[in-house]
Amino acid sequence: MKYKKNIYNKMDGYLIGTLIGLFLSLFDLVFLGLTKEIYLGNFEKKWLLLACIGYSLVPYIFYKGLNYTSLTILNLSWDITSDIVVTMAGIYFFKEYLGYTKAIGLVLACITLFLFSADDIMLHFKTNK
Repeated sequence: MKYKKNIYNKMDGYLIGTLIGLFLSLFDLVFLGLTKEIYLGNFEKKWLLLACIGYSLVPYIFYKGLNYTSLTILNLSWDITSDIVVTMAGIYFFKEYLGYTKAIGLVLACITLFLFSADDIMLHFKTNK
């Protein structure tokens, strides 16, 4: 599959897909965090509309991300980075508990994310010598 030429000529699409996935996961962090705050009663329910409107930007960003990588890589990168970022927010900001099995799963998610981008990261360093 051929993708449109992008400004990141020395980095391949998988790394760009991971970065776009990280950007999309920040939307998850902000708007799912806001939703949790509303649920806890820290904000009025009318703020849920802001979360819905903000989250509606995700399909457009995802669409633009397809210029750089495949649907599969972009979606997996988004899902995995979102799992990591939102889980960390749950632990640190909302004092949620993560058991041993789930913690192992989170570590494996980090390894998976690295493996998706490893070839492209190595290629980037080899071409920048």
